[in-house]
Amino acid sequence: MKRQCKTLYVSDLDGTLLNLQSRVSSFTASALNRLIADGMLFSIATARTPATVVALMDAIEMRLPVVLMTGALTYDLRSHEYLSASFFRSEAVRRIVDVLLQKDLSPMIYYLNGSLLHVAYRRPLSAAQEKFVAERTGSPYKRFIEITRYDVLPDNTILVFCMGEYDKLCAAHEAVVALPGHESYLYRDIADSSMGYLEIYPAATTKAAAIERLAQVAGADEIVVFGDNRNDIPMFEVASRSYAVENAVAETKACATGIIGGNDVDGVARFLLQEWGVKL
Repeated sequence: MKRQCKTLYVSDLDGTLLNLQSRVSSFTASALNRLIADGMLFSIATARTPATVVALMDAIEMRLPVVLMTGALTYDLRSHEYLSASFFRSEAVRRIVDVLLQKDLSPMIYYLNGSLLHVAYRRPLSAAQEKFVAERTGSPYKRFIEITRYDVLPDNTILVFCMGEYDKLCAAHEAVVALPGHESYLYRDIADSSMGYLEIYPAATTKAAAIERLAQVAGADEIVVFGDNRNDIPMFEVASRSYAVENAVAETKACATGIIGGNDVDGVARFLLQEWGVKL
């Protein structure tokens, strides 16, 4: 008989559910499939888009929608449909892009065109940006569009994204924070701390808000979350319980209910198996 559960479990991906090779291990996949089949309400919340999440989660029989792009999108992995999306006001994204250009950055503009996610970018790009584009070009879930100017910004903009030297992004972030109409997140690259990512979303876009909406849809009365980075802290604050993996940054650990095993030892999956009293 399947266990009845009103707890929604939500995990971040990179540095949390994914291992050091940025993959879902076979152990984690087997554990989650067993628990979901037993009735566990499980989902993920990540900054990633469907272009990479679909493949990463292919081995897991997800039944609930997932939270993507730090809460800007809710997506059904089974039907490949966007269930909800947050968009910028045109004047807000214009001000943000102008500031980033003044800081000598090349922002990437993520927007929905019909049912397909598009990314507008302008060259020249750094070597890291060229690699980023090359690795994701050709995905059926994302289309890259090269532009020559930023004077006409697309409607339905979801994200303004920059990657580069962390110190340079810090200066840009300070300028962006003073602007209204957005939520912004700056964090270091996991593999190279000298590099970083700046993500700027429409106002009130957070993993926390999206997870609370998902909990209502799922009929859950408790939320338990797992994460490792600063952009996971908002969802820690709304959760009944929150757990940082051992490899999490200090700020995230300080906000957590407890610390569990790291992403390199299937920490999330092992915690869930123990919580549900299941042995593989």
